[in-house]
Amino acid sequence: MNELVAPTEIPYDSLTGSELEGCLFWLLNAMGAKDLEWRIGGTGSGTSDGGRDLEATFFATSPDGEFQRERWWVEAKGRSKTVEPSAVKQAAINAAGHSDIDVLVIATNSVFSNPSRDWLKTWQENHPRPKIRLWDKHSLERMLTERPEVVLRLFSKALTSQGRLAVVRTHFWDYARYADATTLAALWKVRTELQWEHQDIMAAAVSEFANGNIRQRPWFLKIDSKEDFVTVFSMFLVNSLSFMYRAQEAGTDIEPFIKAMVQLVHLLNLRYSADLVMTLYRDSWKLSGLDFPEKIKDSVTRPVISRAFQQIYDLCYSDCSRIMRFNTERLSDAEKDQFWDQFRESSRDEGDDAADQSDDGELVMESYDGICQLNLAVGKTTYCPLVALDTSEDSIEQIVRTTHRIMRLRMPTDLRIA
Repeated sequence: MNELVAPTEIPYDSLTGSELEGCLFWLLNAMGAKDLEWRIGGTGSGTSDGGRDLEATFFATSPDGEFQRERWWVEAKGRSKTVEPSAVKQAAINAAGHSDIDVLVIATNSVFSNPSRDWLKTWQENHPRPKIRLWDKHSLERMLTERPEVVLRLFSKALTSQGRLAVVRTHFWDYARYADATTLAALWKVRTELQWEHQDIMAAAVSEFANGNIRQRPWFLKIDSKEDFVTVFSMFLVNSLSFMYRAQEAGTDIEPFIKAMVQLVHLLNLRYSADLVMTLYRDSWKLSGLDFPEKIKDSVTRPVISRAFQQIYDLCYSDCSRIMRFNTERLSDAEKDQFWDQFRESSRDEGDDAADQSDDGELVMESYDGICQLNLAVGKTTYCPLVALDTSEDSIEQIVRTTHRIMRLRMPTDLRIA
């Protein structure tokens, strides 16, 4: 059994001509085909599909770096037995009459006979164009097991759990598509049995924010080393622009991506020093080789750290006697617990994540005689550091270090790292 696909679960022998065409269509799509379409009314004889074929365009890179356009025809030969030699011959002769075809693929869910292969070899020597390729059952099996997203679409029962995880990763990174809650729940149940890459964890976590429950399935808690945390956060940061571009093209909401980044920032603050967090913000771009102007990096980084700051701001002021906030409701005890639960592996509570509070239109007043529960050095002439900060104007380092400091002081005992 392949680790992604169980080939025996794909019903090759019983595929009809139209089912084989559908399989080839999505396989070619996964291979990067452009201008992919069905060509109706082919002239080939002896085919069970009535000559209904596929056309596609591929772009290959030449040795000197130039792009070469290749026009493909794909003939589907759905069979319960070996493909007859006459079908191969007719397809080859038919394609030779079209000068715009570069590659002809004759594909079957069965096999080709040795006489057919021998005839084609001789034919190709005398007719080098188009290039003719035979895809039999074994060829299709190899190509499908390498592309589990096609198997999921057509033969979902043939996918292993590892294969489903590969599909989640591919859909997220290539198409900015999120996994559904049912898939996430199934993967969570077998999470200890799977091989996880950093991209897998990121795809699952963002998808969970999109349609699941991050407190039930805190994916980032699978990261158990400092090196992995650094790698995942750096990947998030430097890939954020490209992901947002793909999401915009696909009409995908980017809010789950931002929420996942914020949660990762909180985890870094809980486990590691403010110096490390600042180093990641500062150096991740350069280390990736994808450095951008400061304005662009700030446009990505500031919304994330501002969101993280706002959540800590709300938590800290939810039971503060020194700070009075008007036009904004305080967080309930349940909402405060929900925030911390996302960092606990044992959390299994049902319900939605606590909503982000907003300070839009709120009035904040500080009682200078009030006492800070965190024992910060505040008084009549020293303001609370949270009130003093302006996330739109102050430096990223000021915001990061203040958020880190308050979060570490506020964190529950069971989340403290010895």
